[in-house]
Amino acid sequence: LLSTFIAITTGSANITVDGQQATLTSVNLSSAVDLAGVASLIQTAIRAEAGTQFATATVTYNATRGSFDFTASVVGDAPISVEVSGSGTDLLAPLGWLGTGAILSDGDN
Repeated sequence: LLSTFIAITTGSANITVDGQQATLTSVNLSSAVDLAGVASLIQTAIRAEAGTQFATATVTYNATRGSFDFTASVVGDAPISVEVSGSGTDLLAPLGWLGTGAILSDGDN
C-alpha cells in the first residue's frame, strides 16, 4: 500500500466541507516513509487551503481499521463531499475515500 502512495507526486482531490472547497493539487507523497507519513503530508496540503473548515483539519492513519480518517475544523454537523479533481493523480481512491467502502459523516450524529 505504501508503494502506491509514494509513487504519487502530483496528487489531487476536491474536498468540500460546509460549502467551502479545498482543491488539492500537486500533492507530493514520495517522501512518506509509512502510512502515518502519508496522512501527515495530506493533512499539510489540506491545512494550506483557505477556509476555516481546513485550518486545523486532521488526517490520520488508523492501523486497526486500515483507514485514513479526515476530520474537518468544524464543531457540530457539517456536510462533507469529495470528488476526483480533473488533473493530477487521484488521491481519493487510494485513501479509500471513494466508493462503497467510504464512510462520510457530517458531524457528531
